[in-house]
Amino acid sequence: IAATFIVKMIALQAGINMAYSAILLPQLGEPDSEIVIDKHEASWIASLVTIAIPIGSIAVGPLMDRFGRKTICLASCFPFFLGWLLIATSQSVWSIYLARILAGAAGGLTTVTLVYVSEITHPKYRAMLLSSNSIFVSFGILLPGLLGMFFKWREISYFFIALTAVTFAGIFIVPESPYWAIVFNSKDYKNAKKTMQWIYKDENVYSREYSGLMESTAPSPPQQSKKFNEKPNNSRMALYQEPRVYKPVVIIFVIFIFQQLCGAYVIIFYAIELLQKIGGNFGEHITEYGAFLLLGIIRVIISIVSSVLSRKVGRRPLMISSGTGMGVFILIAGLFMHFRGDVNDLTKAAASSPPGNNIFLLICILGYVCSTALGFTIIPWTLIGELLPTEVKGLLGGIIVAVVYVFMFGVVKAFPFVIDWIGTEAMFYIFATNSFLGTIYVYMFLPETFGRSLKEIENLFTKE
Repeated sequence: IAATFIVKMIALQAGINMAYSAILLPQLGEPDSEIVIDKHEASWIASLVTIAIPIGSIAVGPLMDRFGRKTICLASCFPFFLGWLLIATSQSVWSIYLARILAGAAGGLTTVTLVYVSEITHPKYRAMLLSSNSIFVSFGILLPGLLGMFFKWREISYFFIALTAVTFAGIFIVPESPYWAIVFNSKDYKNAKKTMQWIYKDENVYSREYSGLMESTAPSPPQQSKKFNEKPNNSRMALYQEPRVYKPVVIIFVIFIFQQLCGAYVIIFYAIELLQKIGGNFGEHITEYGAFLLLGIIRVIISIVSSVLSRKVGRRPLMISSGTGMGVFILIAGLFMHFRGDVNDLTKAAASSPPGNNIFLLICILGYVCSTALGFTIIPWTLIGELLPTEVKGLLGGIIVAVVYVFMFGVVKAFPFVIDWIGTEAMFYIFATNSFLGTIYVYMFLPETFGRSLKEIENLFTKE
């Protein structure tokens, strides 16, 4: 548990990088801004971090298999540090562009934390600890909103420089993954034992878990003693064609597509602008910045609830509840906006509405955000660590993350132009439709992984 929480400090950066644009863009748009930007430049600042993530996520598979999970966790801190330093000292939009690219590339490397946690945790706690990723990401989303209430974007970047340095120092404490030591490091049983003893202080628990580790890493007939990276190409292709590999890849990919199209992430990147479009005035002392902070606080709370529930109810119920809630809340928001006033100028209608009406709309958005944090923004990432076999987890996990973030780049880059074209109400209807469709897909195709070992999960895809 301690190792998980230390390594997951990297996941804070993923949330920070998403939410930072929500604070940065409005401040750069102020009349007295040091750096002046237009809508096109703003969309690049928001989206560049996503298109750069594949750089890290494609590289992270071979890198983590070659050098180890812990080493790559440490390495990911360097581009984060340099990116924040560039923002802190930037004098033009191009420095911010470069910083966002570095942050994105580093964000791609953070896939290693999902693999690391899935390999060091007990099956009983794996679901909860993998889900803790969402707590750290949600807290990362909260931090820019909180700091943005008191500081300017440049001052905030110095805080994140210090945070990255502390994270780097903390990762030195944790051990290497025992699975990596055996499967990818020439069967390094000595270091694997040290790691297991570090994790399990009780001798009886250690002996039982070490025996389980030996059993789960024992070569099966189709995949004899060679490491995956040493297999000939025809053997690798045969491995990709096995049901235990291609079936979970397809399932994960489709779930990620619905995740992006239901708006779960794009709302984070443009939170302040979206809140301004639906009203901005949500009652006494609640501006769009206060509402954004409230969204962040609620995300953290629901992420904690989701992490606790993951130990009791499993993946499928959380995903189904999440998708249904998202669809219901965002559909109600769209219908409310339709009947509230002038559908051709929703911003004007929102501004002229009584604060009570805007509060109801804010409640709908809060309900939607709560629902996303319950499952759809959390569980798909943890499925990479749970569903993919160990010998392809690094490579295919990195490729999946790369493709997902390329898709996210398109969604985030196009969002401000699409919402100006079709309107906020129509956008909410699109989000609702994809939320419901994603829920149906999860119900039909996602197997339950709760309480199962990695070997048992593999067997789910090999049964006829």
